[in-house]
Amino acid sequence: MKPIFKRVLAVTAFVAASAANAEIFIDIPNPFEHSSTATLAFSQDALTALKTAGVALNTPDLIPSIAGLPHAGATNAAAYSSSLNKLTVTGSVMSLSGDAVTSLSAPDSVLRLTRGVFDENDNPSIYRVFLAGFELNLSLGIVYANLYASDPVGTVTAFGKTAVFQSDEAGVVGGTGGNFVYGPNGPTASGSLAGNLRLTTQGADIILTSLGLSLSGPTSSETVTGLWQNSNWGTASFTAPAVPEPSTWALFGVGLLSAGALARRRQA
Repeated sequence: MKPIFKRVLAVTAFVAASAANAEIFIDIPNPFEHSSTATLAFSQDALTALKTAGVALNTPDLIPSIAGLPHAGATNAAAYSSSLNKLTVTGSVMSLSGDAVTSLSAPDSVLRLTRGVFDENDNPSIYRVFLAGFELNLSLGIVYANLYASDPVGTVTAFGKTAVFQSDEAGVVGGTGGNFVYGPNGPTASGSLAGNLRLTTQGADIILTSLGLSLSGPTSSETVTGLWQNSNWGTASFTAPAVPEPSTWALFGVGLLSAGALARRRQA
């Protein structure tokens, strides 16, 4: 069975092609640019882990100028709400397998983690970790991000694309189950990862050490490490509007029918 939106495009193209007595071939690139919204809802366990480590989350309005971090100055596609304990990411690229959404990504997105440490003279040392270019991979149940760390003297280290969180249960539940289905406004998709998010070992190692927290040593650090590695960090969900959006369907159809009319006039 062909994907829903490809079937609709094919029917529209067939009508126009028949009128023009010409062949029209339709193909949609994969991945392709399309809007979507992914939400990471942080649990109380996650908030406790962050508070214990003295780490604050925030999302700057614009992508910061950090060595190696792309899209500096662009509007940040991620927004963290401390009152709702949610990170909302507006995706711009989507991958599909048939009618199933396999991944959503937002290249222009950054979440900043900040930890301040004061010495005996109250002089601060600021550690920062940036999670950039979020990708929600529904097939694998993984939240990816490109990790960057800035130490107190301003040295930036890039760790590359990292699996930060992973669902402890496979699959997509709720909504449309992650598949595009027909709705009042055209094909839409939605759903949530079936399990709770767990910080991966690699993600924990990079983030904790970059924030100046030891993975072994004093009891306090061990407690923080245990909280971060063993906590349920929350859930991940997504929604995606019609592919293409209703206005795009209309423009596409008008364009094809106009092409057919032009072809008939040329033949006359």
